[in-house]
Amino acid sequence: MNSKELHKAKRERAIFKSFCESARLLLDVDSVRSERSPKPDIKCTIANKPYYAELVEITDEDIAKIRAITHKTGRSVTTSYSSSHPLIKGFMKKAETEYETDGAPLFLLAYYDKQPPVDYDTDFILRHIGEIAQTMVCSGKWESIWVYDYLKKRILLELSRS
Repeated sequence: MNSKELHKAKRERAIFKSFCESARLLLDVDSVRSERSPKPDIKCTIANKPYYAELVEITDEDIAKIRAITHKTGRSVTTSYSSSHPLIKGFMKKAETEYETDGAPLFLLAYYDKQPPVDYDTDFILRHIGEIAQTMVCSGKWESIWVYDYLKKRILLELSRS
């Protein structure tokens, strides 16, 4: 792995561990490992069972570009952004991707980090990705779907087969 991939993997592990703590999942912290495609991003043990987790950050591309510019130059830059487009795009991409899980359960962790979630509309997430997420869970490929606000350490959505 190159340094960019190593940084991304380390960041994903930190977000995943934070999520598991917020969700009160019985994660064996020492079991968390980064994987490479075609495997999902994370392999771990939860409640003594092997699991895989695929992560997707929900952020508008313009916000990501602006943050990179601000980080490099120290200049503050503003932009407008979409709340729905990156959410839908992230879910659609993950729904279409095939993963190797060796038969272990797979879940999707969609998370907000650079961009805050919509707080003024409690149905926003379900309205935009509810049908996609439900189809994903019903497909049998995904054990559960989670949406996590990493900034405020809170679960915004959980859909599961059981």
